[in-house]
Amino acid sequence: MLEIYHGDGKGKTTAAAGLALRAAGNGAKVIFVQFLKDGSSGELRLLEKEDNICVMHADTFYGFTKNMTAEQKNGQKESYTRLLDNVFGRYNELCRESFCVLVFDEILHAIKADLVDENAFSDRIRDIKGDCELVLTGREPSQKLLEMADYVTYFKKEKHPYDKGIAARKYIEF
Repeated sequence: MLEIYHGDGKGKTTAAAGLALRAAGNGAKVIFVQFLKDGSSGELRLLEKEDNICVMHADTFYGFTKNMTAEQKNGQKESYTRLLDNVFGRYNELCRESFCVLVFDEILHAIKADLVDENAFSDRIRDIKGDCELVLTGREPSQKLLEMADYVTYFKKEKHPYDKGIAARKYIEF
C-alpha cells in the first residue's frame, strides 16, 4: 500500500520513523530514505542502529532548494537519481523474502522542486506497491500521487514557534 503524510504541520518524519520502528520491531525489513536533509537528524541515528532498517540519503546536500543555484539543482537531481537506483536495488536485495517498508522522507518536496522525476518515480513505485508498504512524506503531493495513495494523512499547522522567529531546536525539530 501507499501512504502519504503531507502538510505544513510538524510530525511527518516522526510519524514515518515511528512506522519504520514498528515494522522493524515486528521483523519487517525497512529502507528509510531521506531527501532534502543532510542525514544528521536524531531519529536517523537510532534508525541506523536497528538491524532491520537500512537508512539511505544522497551523496550531496546543498541546503534549502530556494538557495540552490541551477548548477546545484542539476547536481542534486543527478544525486537523487543515483540514490533511487540504489534504493530500488536494495529493495530487490532485502525484500524478496520478507515484508518490506520503504519510507521516502521529504520526497514530495523533492518532486515539486523537480529534483526527482515524478513520472519515473511513480512508475517504479507502481511496480512494487502491492508487495510492500510505501510511505511518502513532505508537502504538496501531486494529484497523481494522491490518486495512487491508499492512505493520505494531512498534518496541519495551527501554531508553531517558527512563526515567532524561533529556529528549529535540537532534540525537538532535529
